[in-house]
Amino acid sequence: MATRPVPGVRPLPVLGVGYRALATAISLVAIWVAATIAAVYSPDMITGSNQEHLQLAMFFVWPLAGVATGMVLLAAGVSRRMVESVGAWSVFAVVTAVAWCGAAIASVFVSPMVTGTDPTTIPLAALVARLFAVLVTAYASIYVAGAGSEG
Repeated sequence: MATRPVPGVRPLPVLGVGYRALATAISLVAIWVAATIAAVYSPDMITGSNQEHLQLAMFFVWPLAGVATGMVLLAAGVSRRMVESVGAWSVFAVVTAVAWCGAAIASVFVSPMVTGTDPTTIPLAALVARLFAVLVTAYASIYVAGAGSEG
């Protein structure tokens, strides 16, 4: 896909890139760093009479991080904004970073649910927090890509 300049875009003086590129990079780094931290440090699901460990969060995080990455790239590629303002893109980057960092913190530090006589340990926060982060990323992507022209 060929890129074309957006009218009214002023590059950042230090980095020489637009706000769209900077917000996209911040969002992608936040998603993948948070996904890696959550996948490595989340508690395991422990089940069965032999207490087998299954890293459920490790299997679940990568597809959701891939979906969120696709949403961020799609929002950056199809934005209908005529002017690349700092406001919308900074909100997008901050909301995405906060959602994914919050999901990583919740999945690592929230205690898992323990049930049954053979104490089965299920890390619900490791599963639900990432779904929440993907939904927040989707709403932020719709916000930044779907709005009409500004200023």
